[in-house]
Amino acid sequence: MAGAERKPPDARYRPFASFSHWPRVAVDSRRWDEVAARLARQRTEAPPNAWGRVRQVLLRAATLDAARQADDTELMISGTEASWRQALTAKGLPGVQALYEAEVRAHDLVAGAADARAPLTEELLVRVHEELVASHEQYPVKDGADIGLQPVARGEYKTFENYGVLRDGRRRLYAPPDRVPGEVSRLVSEAASRAFFDAHPVVQASYLLYAVDAVHPFSDGNGRVARAIASLPLYGAIGVPFVVAPASRRAYLTSLEEYDREGPQSLVDLVFRRAIEAMTQAFDILAASALS
Repeated sequence: MAGAERKPPDARYRPFASFSHWPRVAVDSRRWDEVAARLARQRTEAPPNAWGRVRQVLLRAATLDAARQADDTELMISGTEASWRQALTAKGLPGVQALYEAEVRAHDLVAGAADARAPLTEELLVRVHEELVASHEQYPVKDGADIGLQPVARGEYKTFENYGVLRDGRRRLYAPPDRVPGEVSRLVSEAASRAFFDAHPVVQASYLLYAVDAVHPFSDGNGRVARAIASLPLYGAIGVPFVVAPASRRAYLTSLEEYDREGPQSLVDLVFRRAIEAMTQAFDILAASALS
């Protein structure tokens, strides 16, 4: 859960770690290589239009599942998802379709960058946000005891403090607005480093997910931006995105929260599992395409 306030909450921002100081964790490379090689073989044997459907199905499944789980009672307390939920208040097709189309446009940008072997840039981060919140209009901001709605600025950094609420009730403050440009610049530099380039794609994706989440650079849509940006190395390595279905959402949020206490192993494990599951689902989609 996350929120935003005019008055800074009683918490401190902890800058994300540089990649060179990020603890190294184990990845089951043998399992990864086996599944990735099988997917690559199946992809070459599938009909020409089959691969395009893989990402569509993965993104649509995650979008529709999220819509089914939308709880309108959380509208005023879940800041980074409030306008997303507004579009789904009636849980009708128009809102769901707009959310899905936004996901597709954002992931097209990320997949295109991966195909060009381009690194993370500030322009990519901002453009992804522009697409993801294209249908958003407002998000809630707390001002003392009152909660008001503010317009969502597409592709612009936040102007109010925002924070996450941990399971024990404590607040985790994200980067203050005046520090966001510098933190984004630092992240871009980290993602262009030799150490990052040499890392396993699961570790790369996990680091990007962790760092974008730590900064929370925008007023709304930060979770979806983080997951789209984390897809960059996965698109480059295996051609599928990082998506979190509602069934994995609790584990996803827990792994981000546990980083401060236990390091990145839980987060890396989650990204690994989700990537393996995405590749496995891709097998099924390609197999079905071959039979149709």
